[in-house]
Amino acid sequence: MGISKKLMSAAGAGDKTYLVAANRKASPNGGIGVFDITNPTNITHEGNFAQSLLNEPEKLGYSEGSNFLVVGGVSGNRIATFDMSDPTNAVAAGGFDFTVLGLTMAPSGNHVYAGRQSSGGIYAFSISASGALSFFTAYSPTGGFDFATTGFVFAYDAARDDIFGGGDLTYDRAAALNVVTPTSFSLVSNFNNVAYNNVIRAKHDDAEKILFTLIDESPYRFAATNTTNPSSLSVLSSVDVGTGVMDFDIDPVNKKAYVLTNTALRSVNYSTPSSISVLQTLTVGSSNRGISYHDGYVFITEAGGTVRAVDVSNPSSMVLADTLSGLSGDYYQSAIVVR
Repeated sequence: MGISKKLMSAAGAGDKTYLVAANRKASPNGGIGVFDITNPTNITHEGNFAQSLLNEPEKLGYSEGSNFLVVGGVSGNRIATFDMSDPTNAVAAGGFDFTVLGLTMAPSGNHVYAGRQSSGGIYAFSISASGALSFFTAYSPTGGFDFATTGFVFAYDAARDDIFGGGDLTYDRAAALNVVTPTSFSLVSNFNNVAYNNVIRAKHDDAEKILFTLIDESPYRFAATNTTNPSSLSVLSSVDVGTGVMDFDIDPVNKKAYVLTNTALRSVNYSTPSSISVLQTLTVGSSNRGISYHDGYVFITEAGGTVRAVDVSNPSSMVLADTLSGLSGDYYQSAIVVR
């Protein structure tokens, strides 16, 4: 799951760059896999790190402002933190009973927001200095937007402390919620549109004020929504990205998005948000799960223990740069960590 934000050490030296991915293993082996991607053409595996609370984790939350990653799963009833001060020796820090549909973290790293599977709703947790998780509030908007049964997949706007996203399954709705006061959510707006039918991933370009959503339902669209006025959201455009969609990430500097399916990577140009378009489709992998963009490369995680780097310096001519396979992991959503 990883938008190209970086988790930085206090020193912020940036000498090493790591890919961290949720490792969907059964308890007690569920946790994260860590990979050194400092040289994207020579990926190395630093190890798998487990948290005994986790069972088959898939989702991942992270922020520049924290040393902690938050990992959760849709089938394991657990959410847990890892201290990433030293990614090569990640330490399980805290946990909580919770079944996660979507995760996003506040830029400060002090709070994490989670959409709950099955019973629905949006839940807020605080993260202590030691990484312990504490639940402090929940919110279930009404008025046709049935979070109570479908959960929520969302993205954070750091500039305004707004959360944007869409409901899971067939409720066809998006919403904006303000969390300036994390203990008291406020629903800013919600509206009906097919661009939010079964949203599986959402990310926000804070500078451009655009919410991107990936829809795992016919017609399998990648959509851009204008969030300039959170009280009046409007879909700008969408594009067909094929079946089997899994994840995406964005390059906000160059206004490109990278959409991952089971077997392909698609580059999308959003320099004109009212007319987003697919630039190239690269066939890669057979059971892709997660993607993260960093510095001209995208890193793809695959079920069955494979990680790939793709050179996207030219988004119209993407090239496979490296493949690391045969690992003891089942890797899903990911994040970039710089140390």
